[in-house]
Amino acid sequence: MRRWSAAILVAMVTGACNGNSAVIPKGEEYEAAAMVLEAEGHGPVLCLGPILASLPPGCGGPPVRNWHWAKAPQKETQAGVTWADVNLRGTWDGHAFTVTAVLDHPPAAGTPSSGASSFPPACPTPEAIDPTASFEEWGDPGLQSDPDVAALWVTYEPRAVNVVVRPGAGARVKEDIRRTFPGPLCLVERDQKSRTELRTIQHRLTERLGSQFLSGAVDEVRGQVVVEVIVADPARQAELDREFSAGVVRLTGRLQPVSRNRPPHGGGG
Repeated sequence: MRRWSAAILVAMVTGACNGNSAVIPKGEEYEAAAMVLEAEGHGPVLCLGPILASLPPGCGGPPVRNWHWAKAPQKETQAGVTWADVNLRGTWDGHAFTVTAVLDHPPAAGTPSSGASSFPPACPTPEAIDPTASFEEWGDPGLQSDPDVAALWVTYEPRAVNVVVRPGAGARVKEDIRRTFPGPLCLVERDQKSRTELRTIQHRLTERLGSQFLSGAVDEVRGQVVVEVIVADPARQAELDREFSAGVVRLTGRLQPVSRNRPPHGGGG
């Protein structure tokens, strides 16, 4: 479960109170593993974003309708706050989640988790002047701020410093690196957004997506901004592809549509 500081919670909840909701298909059901929380002054809400690391916890989120605490045998109550981690199915109207079922199992699908495979090497065979040189102790602040460098990361299988640069900048950046680092290097040229550009896009989307926005991260390895929203609306994804080029922004939905995960002949659930 994600836990965040109070300052981050305030910032995220404040950002989630502005405008914009996705186009919601009528009749669609969604599933989610999330916390339901009710406190003095407001009814139950679905904690889809950051959760305050405290006891009792705190969160912001959309209202939950058709909810009864008897459906959550593992609920906890403290200082006027009641909460429980549950697996839910329900409908989403852009403002509130209406429960249609409490599941005894996690949702069938969710946002793909990240792992070692998320950071593949930039090339199959690194180039090295001295294969034994230690990159763990090497650092180059100038490389980090170079506008032609789009991504920089380390892999251990194979061992290499991996660098993605703008087209035409490869020879210059490689020369800069080799002044201080003779070890395994994968340097490739790609026409992708710089880290600065990706962070600018992330900031713009934080404001534009309003109440749909939950979190965002820059994936410089792939040249993407990954944005978690309440519902990943295909029409909105297509709009962002047209504006920023396909693949630059990737929307992931916290609520997973049941229809996309249902077997072809109507099973599931």
